Amino acid sequence: MNVKDILDKMQKAKKPPVKKKTAGKVALGAGLGIAAGVAAGMLLAPDSGKNTRGKISENAKKAAGEVKHSLETTKEKLAAKAKAVKSKEKCADTAAKTEKAAGETAK
Repeated sequence: MNVKDILDKMQKAKKPPVKKKTAGKVALGAGLGIAAGVAAGMLLAPDSGKNTRGKISENAKKAAGEVKHSLETTKEKLAAKAKAVKSKEKCADTAAKTEKAAGETAK
């Protein structure tokens, strides 16, 4: 068994936990629920139509900004993880080549 096989076996053993996916779905549902509650509260609040529309507009812009920031943060995290995976693959390839060269030299 060479180093690459060992690294591949270890990589396969490290499956991402299902909890992360579930937590993301819960967070998304909570965010949507909060947004719906705020919108309903503003629409049912005793205020003039003009003021209510202004508040809705402000909150929509604020929410859009938060979503944009969240997406940028997620994009950065994914890029960092992709870079780490590529680095690990490169190390595994180098280790396999080194082991192969050492095996050929030993013959």
